[in-house]
Amino acid sequence: MSALESVFDLGYASEYFITDPNRGIAQMSSPAAITSFDEFTLDVLATSLGELALVSEKGRWPWSKTEPAKPLGHEKAMAGLLDVIASGQSAVPLFLDRPLLVLTRGLNQNALAPLLLFKMRGHFQTLALDFSNREPSELFELSVELQKASPCQIISESLFVWPCVEKLNILSGQGRSAVSMTLEPAALQAKHPEIGRSA
Repeated sequence: MSALESVFDLGYASEYFITDPNRGIAQMSSPAAITSFDEFTLDVLATSLGELALVSEKGRWPWSKTEPAKPLGHEKAMAGLLDVIASGQSAVPLFLDRPLLVLTRGLNQNALAPLLLFKMRGHFQTLALDFSNREPSELFELSVELQKASPCQIISESLFVWPCVEKLNILSGQGRSAVSMTLEPAALQAKHPEIGRSA
């Protein structure tokens, strides 16, 4: 098991990612993950979801375990994202069966909007951390550790996606976040009481 444990002086990209309003924190476990070293645009989100969102060969979601699954693809993912932005819903099966973590150096507002809608509409939990004001090495080192912990798909030299990072726990507050492969959610929260606010 990876011994990954890191703390960053940056928090969630929007308060709408909060999962515990009393403590003011966003927390998730074993997410799918996206790392982008360039600006995270709507097109980058569509490319990433096109790889992460699986459909059956008959185009249904969720897919049956007896049917082979395949990636949704960029074109259908983009159409679904535009539907979500316009109406909050999508006829295209964009939805994931686990939370989605986005780590990027520059979060475009057009990509932020559907991420928030997925979470607020209850489709699946999302969380974005924007490293644009941090040292480039921080995101690079975190990405390397994630690659050690779990296989990833290399979409381009600046874009990596993980279908699932098992046992990864994330705790994010306003201005500070922690990630760990060894601490359970409650233990991670107990170790970093400075993240969030008292109930």
